[in-house]
Amino acid sequence: MDLTAHHLPMADLRQLKLEATQRLLGDTIQISDEDWEGSSHLPGWTRAHVAAHLARNADAYRGIVEGVVDGTTVAMYPGDESRAWAIERGSEQTPLELQIDLDTSASRLAGAFDRLRPEQWDEPVRFDHQLYPVAFIVLSRLSEVVLHHVDLDCGFDLADVEEETALWLLRWCIRRLRDVPGECPCRIETPDGDAAVIGPPDPAAPTVSGSVAGLVGWLSGRTSADAVTSTGALGPRPII
Repeated sequence: MDLTAHHLPMADLRQLKLEATQRLLGDTIQISDEDWEGSSHLPGWTRAHVAAHLARNADAYRGIVEGVVDGTTVAMYPGDESRAWAIERGSEQTPLELQIDLDTSASRLAGAFDRLRPEQWDEPVRFDHQLYPVAFIVLSRLSEVVLHHVDLDCGFDLADVEEETALWLLRWCIRRLRDVPGECPCRIETPDGDAAVIGPPDPAAPTVSGSVAGLVGWLSGRTSADAVTSTGALGPRPII
């Protein structure tokens, strides 16, 4: 269940990311002007806020990748305030502008990945408050696209995610949460028999199992503990 950058099938993962992006764009183009201003599944955010976040996320990742290409260090965001400001301003765009923003920002990120040399995929970069190989940005972006597609509340659900993509999302959720300070310990068991531990070692930690989609939903804070089976009590999880 562990991830190693130089063992990742980058071409396959990039194709999954492209397909997830195309599916997202195919759904967002059908959202009405009125519905863009409606609530998303994320508290306090409209669908327009979710779309603006996705576009700015692509720009932030592109900056990091281009920094690796150029040999410079680039922060994911200048700061929380500027990130929030950019999302708020982006959410004020017209539906057509939002669609174009989603499309062009994703394309620019894909172009940045094209510029990486093979040996640069292992370069360590900082995002999501941790150091990861730059290759992990592809996984993180795939997760962002799929999970926020669900958050848009436009008819797409985790049950609609293809099995291969869902498995990679599960691996990424586990990798992200594995070393987070204060993370409640638990043992994750996947349907194919793999297992992984999240949080500090604890013999009393519950074992959590379920479908791949159920585990992704619970780990990412998109579904309640009802989506999984546990040997112990599970509290609510924050959205990631």
